[in-house]
Amino acid sequence: MADGEEAALRLRADAGDAEATIELGRLLYRSDRLDEAEAWLRRAAPTGDLAAMLGLGATLQKQGCDDEAEEWFRRGAEAQDARGCSTLGTC
Repeated sequence: MADGEEAALRLRADAGDAEATIELGRLLYRSDRLDEAEAWLRRAAPTGDLAAMLGLGATLQKQGCDDEAEEWFRRGAEAQDARGCSTLGTC
């Protein structure tokens, strides 16, 4: 994704666009910019969005925050999300 596209996502996310917030967090995760990814995904995860919860869990896990990562994966599993279940080894 080009810098212009990232900037456009940031503008939308700053304006409260939930989809842009999640996409920006995922982009930053893929770019290994984990602190930034975590900050954006933390905005979206409490809303119950599965992609945000699992993205935050993966980001935290990659940062070595396994206990908190498990909490977010568990929330995904409780919502009957297969990815959350498989990460936890449940369901």
